Amino acid sequence: MPLKAVPQQRTVIEPGGRVEWEAVVASSRSGRPHRRGARGQGLVEFALVAPLLIALAFGIFDFGRGMSANVTVTNATREGARWLSTQASNLSSPYGSACPSGTSLTSTSGQLQAWNQMLNANLSMSGVSQITVYFYKSSNNPSSSSAFTGWDLKEDCTRSGSAFTGAVSPTTGSNTGDSTYAPQTGDWVEFRVIYQYTTATPIIHQLMSTVTIDQATTMVLE
Repeated sequence: MPLKAVPQQRTVIEPGGRVEWEAVVASSRSGRPHRRGARGQGLVEFALVAPLLIALAFGIFDFGRGMSANVTVTNATREGARWLSTQASNLSSPYGSACPSGTSLTSTSGQLQAWNQMLNANLSMSGVSQITVYFYKSSNNPSSSSAFTGWDLKEDCTRSGSAFTGAVSPTTGSNTGDSTYAPQTGDWVEFRVIYQYTTATPIIHQLMSTVTIDQATTMVLE
């Protein structure tokens, strides 16, 4: 529709006090096409940027969940090591521990202490793939050797489907560790948890579906 000129008037006072009227022509739609074009350009720009902003938001959310899982796993290793460090006098066969059942809320071993720590923090327990306890003689400081080597006694709790399988090392005749060893005051305990964190953001999940969180805590038996 063509623009229609709308006549208007304005008052002009000249020197001497004479008043004159001047006609002013103005468009009744001045500036509207420009505003409409700017609005359309803004929508196009938002459509281009919105997916990136959404992906960034999901990425931050995923990163936060991963950091929370890492903190929870770390706290679980501390809880397990702390419990075992106070049980030196009760750890002779070999140390009274058992693999977690997955639903127990009553902790009777270091592994279950760690398990319940993660369970109570609402961590997805299907991601727990391994809980391992290492014992070292007092003369065999674990910090002086490579990670998780040189131990004298070890118990693995490894996930197999929906359950955990326990294995104590060394066994009779084993060339690793000391088959006659029993933990005692002054020895070292190292508690390790391996957790598979599953990413939630589709783009990140395609690049890395899971991220391995491997944490351990070392303490001295009291």
